[in-house]
Amino acid sequence: MFDHVKFGVSDYAASKAFLLLALEPLGVVLVGEGAPSCGAELCHPDGKVSLCIFQTLERPAHLHIAFAAESRRHVDAFHRAALAAGAQDNDAPGLRPR
Repeated sequence: MFDHVKFGVSDYAASKAFLLLALEPLGVVLVGEGAPSCGAELCHPDGKVSLCIFQTLERPAHLHIAFAAESRRHVDAFHRAALAAGAQDNDAPGLRPR
């Protein structure tokens, strides 16, 4: 269902250290990292779902949830259903090359 979940943290180093230790028994490792403002991606090496954190002073911190879909048709149907359910449209579905 989820592709990735990304959220901001106020203490990047401490949060990354905590998550790596807490999730280690589940086989979760650091699979990618940029500057603290871009963040770290954690997942199981064979996994398809990741947890991402980034440094922010924003309160409440920004939360980004990406869902996995089997086809463009599913993406468009999800978008229509979410809008019908009351979601706010921040941008139409589409590929984000960056």
